[in-house]
Amino acid sequence: MGECHRQTTTCWGSGGTTIQSSTVEAELMHELGWKGGTKVVEKNTYSAYQGMRLEEYLVDRGIKEVIITGVMTNLCCETAAKEAFVRGFMVLFSTEATTTLTKELSEGNR
Repeated sequence: MGECHRQTTTCWGSGGTTIQSSTVEAELMHELGWKGGTKVVEKNTYSAYQGMRLEEYLVDRGIKEVIITGVMTNLCCETAAKEAFVRGFMVLFSTEATTTLTKELSEGNR
């Protein structure tokens, strides 16, 4: 499952950094072997669940664990991980497939 941000008016993070749809930064990395039928969540908040019917999608398919990847480790990825956990999913966090604005934030050193 991939994640794509559709945010055009509100800035996330510091310095006004956003990921705009239809840009290179918003593209899924095909090097990771995306297959046809991959579910892409297009969201406009930190949440991967709010208004997305993601929990229903996962439960209907018997998916019990999620692997968190993406940008803004300390915001979007962390929120997705917490939301998955409280919904009863096993959460795995890929430190090699997440990033944020600084190394300290990416590693959780605040």
